[in-house]
Amino acid sequence: MNMSRAKSSPFNSPLRKAQWLNVYGNFTHVPEHLAAVMELLSLRGGLESLELYGLAEIIVGGDVVSSTRNLSKPSLPPLKQADEWINYVLRWAVVPPRLPVQKISSGFIPYLEYGITVDMLSVFEAAGAITQAIQHYVEGQPVGLDLSAISRTRTAVQQRILNLPTAAELPEAQFPFVYEACRLASIIYAIAVIFPIPNTYHLFQELVQKLQAEIEMSRIECFGAVLADLYLWLLIMGGIAALDKPERCWYVGQLVAFARRTGVSEWSDVERVLEGFLWLQSACEPGGRKLWEEVVDLGRVVEVLD
Repeated sequence: MNMSRAKSSPFNSPLRKAQWLNVYGNFTHVPEHLAAVMELLSLRGGLESLELYGLAEIIVGGDVVSSTRNLSKPSLPPLKQADEWINYVLRWAVVPPRLPVQKISSGFIPYLEYGITVDMLSVFEAAGAITQAIQHYVEGQPVGLDLSAISRTRTAVQQRILNLPTAAELPEAQFPFVYEACRLASIIYAIAVIFPIPNTYHLFQELVQKLQAEIEMSRIECFGAVLADLYLWLLIMGGIAALDKPERCWYVGQLVAFARRTGVSEWSDVERVLEGFLWLQSACEPGGRKLWEEVVDLGRVVEVLD
């Protein structure tokens, strides 16, 4: 493994050291050990019956880390308290002086008829709320969640994102390729912002390859303005994550075509759209701007050749 690549990230991920995630984020389960833990938990009556304070959170957190590392569904169920933590941050996110309607993730609402499910939207709203809490904390603003609350809630949100069913598990889903592209892009975002485990080069490699395949099969560009904003978010998330990877050229090429069709040329106009989806400026903007510079440069070359 090229460790310099493995340790680098195209995102400026926040709170990487919270809960020692920069250390324990390399953890993966040994299948035999996991089976033993599951058996012990069963004998003790499950996670909720553990009496030692914080032990259940630690076990679930380790499972979420390992599942993120393997891009698989968590083996353990959410803690009962997880709903309380997430509901609290959802309420906090719309209390004055914050906007009465949460802007982050609101961009997905129009696409309930085009692949986004109600359950997916609910998970994305939670992701948007914890993004707002992270931003609030990093900027040092008053009356926000403390680091321990953010840490346990981001783990719960990450678990929800990983637990989203794949399109293959939703046989009656409309626009399954659009749905699956959104699911994959949300995992990219989650690893970049919400639950930033270290050494993500190969994770992002796998995700951008899968995302490219889903976008190609969805033919989302054929919907024109109807799905344009969602398409832009998918391409930008994939394009940033594809830094220093062969897939970067494909994302840049798609964005050049998108810019020519829509007339979008300024990064400020692009970011204005992205802010309605899953986006944290401090984490994503440097990589996004770098990507857009490549798009603009290639676009100029294409114009000359035309």
